This record gives sequence, C-alpha cells and structure tokens, in this order.
Amino acid sequence: MSRLSDKNPMFPPRTRARKIPSVFSVPPVDDDDGDVLPAIIEQSLLFGRGPRGTAVQLRSLDDWARTWSEYRALVLPKCVSMFPGRRPFACYVTGELPPRPLWGEPPLNNRWLRLYVPAADGTGEWHHDYPEPWQENETGYLYRTGVIDAGEVRRARACDYRKAMRDYPWEQGQPTRRSGVA
Repeated sequence: MSRLSDKNPMFPPRTRARKIPSVFSVPPVDDDDGDVLPAIIEQSLLFGRGPRGTAVQLRSLDDWARTWSEYRALVLPKCVSMFPGRRPFACYVTGELPPRPLWGEPPLNNRWLRLYVPAADGTGEWHHDYPEPWQENETGYLYRTGVIDAGEVRRARACDYRKAMRDYPWEQGQPTRRSGVA
C-alpha cells in the first residue's frame, strides 16, 4: 500500500523523502549590540513612523523619552543638517518643543500622521503632522518660536527634501552608527 504523496506528480521525488521539522525555531538576534540604530527606530524618531509604521519599541511616552534620550545626540544633528527647518518628531512627543498649533482637522481620507502616545498614568496625547492649511508650517513655526535662525530658514527654502530623503543613509542600506559616521 503506497501513500498518496508518493504518486502525486506535484511532489518531486527528492522532496517526498525529506522530513519536515515539526518545530521551526529562529535563532535569537543580538539586539544588545548597541552599535547600530535600527532604521525603523530612526525613522520613527524623525518622522513619527517609517514605511512599516511606528516602531513597536515606542509604545508609550516613557519609551519615546528613553529612546530619544539615548539617540538624541546622534539623530538631532543629522536631522538639522539633512532637513533644515525641521526637527525630529520625537522633540514634539517628549515635550522638548511645544506642539505646533492645529488650525483644523483634515479630511479623513489622507495619510498624514496622527499618532496617539499613551502615558504611564493612563492619559495620553495626540500628536499630528499635517500640512498647511490644517497645521502651521514647521519651518515658520520654529522661526516664530525662536528655535531656528534666519540662516536655517534660507537653507530650508533651498533644500530639496525629496533628494534629502533619497540621500539619507537608511535608503542606501547603511545603518547609522553611534560614532556619528554613516
């Protein structure tokens, strides 16, 4: 008496005899290296989310504050040089900068960032990154509040943000190193 899979032409002979393991295990990844800032965390700190959403490591306000304090010295200078007139989203979440004022709610069919960050005491805050006319322009807001000077405003006007995004190290597959060298 033969098994059905022995006669099935969909199973080549070499795969018929192979035993499939009953338990599949993934080798553990050493996340404690500390030398490389993962791109998803860097994107979340910079923009609130990456292509796959916000990093799962940033679930609460405490997580944001801890991660931002750890990587602030690395991420902030890169942001200022690559994206003049803007500041990382983590500055607004952690309270380093007051949130930009909202002028209205945009239509629901958009992909603009609206992120709820819960605090440890059960409260939380909504953080937004909307374009004008629903939220004040970030460069204008930072200039008005005295965070940036006129020189950075000029650099922001001359900056090609699409090119800056393409030239940013995670697009080239080069993770950011703690030494500051990409």
